[in-house]
Amino acid sequence: MPGLSIGTCKRWSTYITMAMFFLTGGIEYSVIFPTMYNYVQELGGEEWLYGLSLSAFSISNLITSPLYGIIFDKTKQTKWIVLVGNLFEIGGNFMYFAAYTVGSPYLILASRFVVGAGAGAGAAIFAELALTTSKKQRTTIYSLFLALRQLGMVVGPAFNLFLEEANFKVGPFPVNRLSFPGVFMAIVWIIVEILFLFFCFRLPHVEQDGETQNSKSVEAHTSNHNTAVTQSTNGDTTVSEDEVAPLLHTKTLSSCINGVAYGSTSPTQRMSSPTINHSVSVDTYILVKPAVREEKGCSALVGRFRKYCMYLLSEMVREEIIVLLALLFVTMFNQATIETMFVPMAEDLLNWNEKEISFFYSGAGFEIILAFVLVSLLSRLLGDRWLLLIGLIFDIVGWGWLLGLVGNATSETPWVMWRFMIGGVIVLWGLPFALVTGASLYSKILPADIQGFGQGFRRSCFSVGAILGALWAGGAGSFGSTYYVLLGVPAALYVLMLFMVLVTFVRLKEAPSKKNQPPSVDTMKTDKSSHKQNKAS
Repeated sequence: MPGLSIGTCKRWSTYITMAMFFLTGGIEYSVIFPTMYNYVQELGGEEWLYGLSLSAFSISNLITSPLYGIIFDKTKQTKWIVLVGNLFEIGGNFMYFAAYTVGSPYLILASRFVVGAGAGAGAAIFAELALTTSKKQRTTIYSLFLALRQLGMVVGPAFNLFLEEANFKVGPFPVNRLSFPGVFMAIVWIIVEILFLFFCFRLPHVEQDGETQNSKSVEAHTSNHNTAVTQSTNGDTTVSEDEVAPLLHTKTLSSCINGVAYGSTSPTQRMSSPTINHSVSVDTYILVKPAVREEKGCSALVGRFRKYCMYLLSEMVREEIIVLLALLFVTMFNQATIETMFVPMAEDLLNWNEKEISFFYSGAGFEIILAFVLVSLLSRLLGDRWLLLIGLIFDIVGWGWLLGLVGNATSETPWVMWRFMIGGVIVLWGLPFALVTGASLYSKILPADIQGFGQGFRRSCFSVGAILGALWAGGAGSFGSTYYVLLGVPAALYVLMLFMVLVTFVRLKEAPSKKNQPPSVDTMKTDKSSHKQNKAS
């Protein structure tokens, strides 16, 4: 196309291919779940097995997302990470299809666990988006990608129209309305695998306000070494006592760092009586860099792992990070709660059947997509934390509406349908605000070199929220005939999150540019050393 460079075409091709990952995930959700309950029952499974099969996806995603993220941080190879993850998607869906032939409901459980392991690769995609987009574009990009998953959930039921009519055999495998969704999704994921293989490229990382995203490694962050020897104006060598002291315990300094060898010098290289601060003499060495004893074997591995863990701990255990992770957990908990409780409440209060419920789900899906688009547009005018507040206010008003007007409602309550629907619409309208802006702001606060782990940990928090939300909605009916307890906990959680966000509001902003930060002590030492060397020369 005229006017488009090769780099631009590769960028669009990569983003479209990544978008297909989330679109397909949404389609899978809406194709698999409507028939899973009947599938488990058909194979002789009990209700507890159905509930465990629902949770298996989230449990697997919880475990694998941080692992994919760590691999991304070390390799930055999003394409190959997703290619491996898609193999789990393909294999898991084929297992789901083959469960009918085998006749085991436990194979359904295993298949959902395997598919969840593949879905964890989404952490690498979110990390890649964080590194290849500017902070101004981040919220828009995240909202579009999350909206595509929701679009898949909306269009997915359309595929069920022809899947329900299936009744044939492929070799030894019977294909019917229960098993067909598995092989259908396996074929779709094979298509996605081909797209990633040929149309996904490694994109250059963009600079974030003067800070290059390809930032220094954890080792460089945890161990900074400075020049130990400088030349004074009279040609003498000057070394500070604190720099030399660790080096005086041994006669031979022989370590190799970054390809430069340090050790005793030849007679022609030795200096005669160099002058050192506080009369410290090193008459046999020219010290270019401080000697560091190189650890080998298990001790070196343990040391690097310890430094990595301490670095992760220092970056993740911060007030703003904890608040955002708590917000994303609460958002997913409440979303899973409303998704799980909607069907039994609609049947109990409104006497709806599957047709009315399907129409409401479709309408809710379109509403959420519109909310995602609105977030994308408003992100150009308002900051993420302000959009976050808007979402929290919507959700508090919506859950408060449901708690006050539907908490003790029955099927005979006047205007019960409108009470229920208006509250649900308000709640769903606020979800994308909290979901997108929380994830976008989280990616802006995280350092570039742990984006993979951070995004994986965020998705793990999502998975925990989804598991606990579904369990809460499923078990809250035992507290009585009213819905006060069921609706009160999500409302209280959002009120708590509003308080936490307001307290941390000043910190909820992207990290400042390192250009404006004062130089560290090590940097000042290095600059001072360089100045003396230049002066001596």
